[in-house]
Amino acid sequence: MGNVVGALNAVYKRIVPCNIGENAFRGCSNLTEVVFEGTINSIGDGAFKDTGLEGENGAIQLPVGLTSLGSSIFA
Repeated sequence: MGNVVGALNAVYKRIVPCNIGENAFRGCSNLTEVVFEGTINSIGDGAFKDTGLEGENGAIQLPVGLTSLGSSIFA
């Protein structure tokens, strides 16, 4: 599939219960919007570090069932 770092600008994902791993979207600098539908139990350390979500135009909708946030998920 090739390297998509920096090219990804939005994620819309309907998922079954899962975890978002450490550094999962790290470096996707164009990523400005994330919407997860379903159950996410945890988001790992640095999962959204160095993404467009850190800027004033970034938007993420965290699910209600989220039980664990890693350290420095955005920075």
